[in-house]
Parts: sequence; C-alpha cells; structure tokens
Amino acid sequence: MSAPSPDFFVRFGLPLVGSCLLLTLMASFVYFRSKVRATRIGAGLAIPLLLACAVFLSMINPGILDPRFRAYQRFYNAISPGMSKEQVLTLRDLHYAPDGSRKPPELFEHEGRFYFFMNPEGKREPNCEGIFLTISNGTVVGKSYSPD
Repeated sequence: MSAPSPDFFVRFGLPLVGSCLLLTLMASFVYFRSKVRATRIGAGLAIPLLLACAVFLSMINPGILDPRFRAYQRFYNAISPGMSKEQVLTLRDLHYAPDGSRKPPELFEHEGRFYFFMNPEGKREPNCEGIFLTISNGTVVGKSYSPD
C-alpha cells in the first residue's frame, strides 16, 4: 500500500479541521440553548472531543497551518516523470521566486539522483523534509516524498 500524496492532506485536511470546528460551534449552540439535561450532557461531551479532533488533524498535517509545507508540496506535485534536469530547476525557480516569500529548497546531486530538502527558513523544524528524484539519461524517471 502506497502512502497518500502530500497534496491529499493539504486538500482534505483543512476541510476536516473546519468541519470539526463547525461541529464544535453547533454543539456549543445546542449546549447553551437546550433545556433538556441529556442533550446538554451530550453536547458538553462533544465540544472537547471535537476540539481535540481539530487539534489532532492540525498536528498530523503541518501543511494546514504552515505555508512552507504547502509551497513545498506544490513543487513536488508539479514534478513529473520525463522532465529534464533543467525543467526541474526551472520549476523550482517558478515555485520559489528570488524575490518571493519562500526560500528555495536545498539541492544535492549524487549518483544520478536529485535531493531537494525543504529550507527551514530560520525555524527549527522541519529539518529533513525531502523530495528525491531518480534521474536517468538526463530525465526524471522516479520521484518520492519523504516527510520529516
């Protein structure tokens, strides 16, 4: 079983967190408006559980809150097999403009592989989020994403 692409978490993580927070708001409304004791108890129990759900989803997917991850994952998703080395470098420059807010990932090349590591941009973490490209005859033949 292969791991979901990084884009999966960015695409579905924010709606899940938003849904948890919306349900928390609805449970809070029911809690404060209801006069039935059982309904108040149920809503009172739902509020901390839904808040915990939102916090948990935010923790397992840093891309929801941190734009560095979203930019890096968009760069990964834009790379496709068959691209030349030059096209990959041009793509990096498009995603990370010199005058932009994001610093480009660090690039290492070794034995027919390209290694991109996310720039922590002055923060302590992430320190090892990676994109690994296998290059053969000057073109990308494989790619993988390694979370921190």
